[in-house]
Amino acid sequence: MKIRAFFLLVLGLSQIIGTLFRWPALTQLSMATAASPAPQIFCRSNGVESFACHYFLDWKDLGGSPHTLALGPSILARIPGPLARRSMYLRIMTGDWNKPDSMTGSVKHYALCGPLLGEMGIDRNAILWPAYLRTVTPGVSLFSEASFPLEGGCP
Repeated sequence: MKIRAFFLLVLGLSQIIGTLFRWPALTQLSMATAASPAPQIFCRSNGVESFACHYFLDWKDLGGSPHTLALGPSILARIPGPLARRSMYLRIMTGDWNKPDSMTGSVKHYALCGPLLGEMGIDRNAILWPAYLRTVTPGVSLFSEASFPLEGGCP
């Protein structure tokens, strides 16, 4: 029983330990378990204040017409699973995760090539890639708006 309790304690603290010692692999792995909470809600990552952001997906269809989808609660509610899953996708999409061999690059690829866009009601085959994830931070901020390209090169 003591070993199980110790394991849960280590798992629960692993994300914060990874952040504290700047071990991104441990931080990302423990974040992926969704069992290691370390909300970084009042910090800035790549110029994005993730807690205060409003998210938008911008794309053009194959005919060149622009579209914008506000990724608010009603859209995110379409995505099955726990809130941690939904939040993880948004956070990974706004990061500089363009390395396909990284864990976060794999998640980003899976999200765009897998079920995520369909879960939000978007036909990924009707998008003229790249699409963009745009973040807007209301109020006073040094970085009030940022845009992140999303490549859709799927097999």
